Amino acid sequence: MVKAVILAAGGGSHLRPAPLHIPKALVPVANRPVVAHVLDALRTAGITEVAVVVENHDGPLARWPGWRRQADLKVTFLEQSLPLGIAHAVRMGERFVGTETFLVMTGDCLLDGSLADFVDRHRAERPAASVLLARTDHPGDFGVVQVRNEQVTQVLEKPQRPAGDLVLAGAYIFDHRIFGVIDVIRPSPRNELELTGAIQTLIERGLAVRGQVFDGFWRDAGRPEDILAANVHWLDRLEGTVRGQVTRTRMEGRVAVGERARVMNSTILGPAVIGDGSAVINAWIGPYTALGEHVVVEDAEVERSVILDNCRIKGAGRLEGCLIGAGSRVGRRAGRPQAHRLVLGEGNEIEVG
Repeated sequence: MVKAVILAAGGGSHLRPAPLHIPKALVPVANRPVVAHVLDALRTAGITEVAVVVENHDGPLARWPGWRRQADLKVTFLEQSLPLGIAHAVRMGERFVGTETFLVMTGDCLLDGSLADFVDRHRAERPAASVLLARTDHPGDFGVVQVRNEQVTQVLEKPQRPAGDLVLAGAYIFDHRIFGVIDVIRPSPRNELELTGAIQTLIERGLAVRGQVFDGFWRDAGRPEDILAANVHWLDRLEGTVRGQVTRTRMEGRVAVGERARVMNSTILGPAVIGDGSAVINAWIGPYTALGEHVVVEDAEVERSVILDNCRIKGAGRLEGCLIGAGSRVGRRAGRPQAHRLVLGEGNEIEVG
């Protein structure tokens, strides 16, 4: 098994309650996009050829500069221009994989650990499909799975009343039989071909679907709190390096300062990463903070937060547990009375102190 399909045609609008208007696969975790972590996981399974299902060949994911740095992987892009569902995205990979057994990962799957055992056990037992499983405290957001003796007996897509906390974790192994099943399943109420429906059809046909619980770190990049938790996890493995300019600053712990970054009159407590071209001036940066590229933090405090590229935070007081989209401006209005001024899209949540 040397080929994999990454399903990444979905946008960032599903990241609730903070839509970022970029593909979830490009949301940064420890200043690396989710898709970079997905590629790391695929490498542990011995994958050398990858097809990435994207919304548009000219879209932001296909134009991610990091693809040029994947010298050990042969990458192909497949365009899913209409949102016809995850199973439809898998179906698009048939010509790419041919008759080979192949691995599938969703582009918003954040897992840290080896997939080698998952692949080896599939090879040894040769079921029609293998699915990676995880436990979560919000199973209703996923495909919920019932398992007996490592055999999946039922899969339900986002049930209102989940019967357990075991869910599909976003990694699968299929052989060519999955394509025939996808051809006969019907669209769900949201008019999409669901991968859960295809897996359930395999089960109903009497074909073996093996489930394996993943014992490493796992999150789905669908909620801001999961992005922040993953950021903490990967920053715990950060190696401190200083490539930019640091003056009159106290740094403790592991801190990475990118090229052309400037840190002045500040305190940085690691683990923390300051992206290329960013500036930290008269500021306090607490642990587990990741500033993207060309971010300015001035006269403010930021902790346990992910700040995307080109943001400017000035005089904003203390920010903690924040996920701030690219190009945002955060500041404090001068004078009295001081008040919160909010412009929120539908379905957002905000806490003010």
